[in-house]
Amino acid sequence: MAAGAGLGRRVLAFTGLDAMRAIHARGRVYYPLFLGLALAAIETFGLAFWRVPFMIRTYGWNEGRIGMVMAPMLLASSLLGIFLGGVFVEWMAKRHKDANVRCAAILFGLVTICAITAPLMPTGEASLAVMALGGMFGLAGAVPQNAAIQRIAPNEMRGQVTAIYLFMFTFFGAMGSFVVGVVAQRVVGVEAELWKALVITAGALLPIATVSMILAIRPYREEVARLEAQGR
Repeated sequence: MAAGAGLGRRVLAFTGLDAMRAIHARGRVYYPLFLGLALAAIETFGLAFWRVPFMIRTYGWNEGRIGMVMAPMLLASSLLGIFLGGVFVEWMAKRHKDANVRCAAILFGLVTICAITAPLMPTGEASLAVMALGGMFGLAGAVPQNAAIQRIAPNEMRGQVTAIYLFMFTFFGAMGSFVVGVVAQRVVGVEAELWKALVITAGALLPIATVSMILAIRPYREEVARLEAQGR
């Protein structure tokens, strides 16, 4: 803001209006990233909520067995995902200016494959293993996504732009359990076939999320080149 800006102007800046304008001004980059994040959040939170009922109804496991097998798998995949995301994006950055979004698109594609195939596995152990693998790719993808958002955000609005981006993840993620539940009840209609709802949800949402990330690669590369020409 200009020096001496009035109270009303300061309030508008505090609410994030300027940040939203900055997002709209770079909509060719931000909108595909936001769409991909929103769709992925719905599937991610939905799977997390329905994972235990799915294991019970599909494989006949009880809660104790699920916890014993799932906990170490998810712990290992989470730690590996954070590490993989950093290593992968650093490796790609040596070759591509659009490394952040390019990495996110690749990892989204891998998450899509895992999310669709996990409910189709013949055993509970194999299903949880594929879910854990998908979780690893998902966390790895979060690293370049956040880096991409911060790279192109105006310096004075970086915190607010990132906050809006993460709000999108939380807001749409909160719908995940509802969306999977509606598909299970209205589309599948058979309690024992909850796995179909997970496959349908992942198959409908994640390919679109991946395509959205792919569509953001070129605009992101052009924006990074513009910023570099300005010395940023």
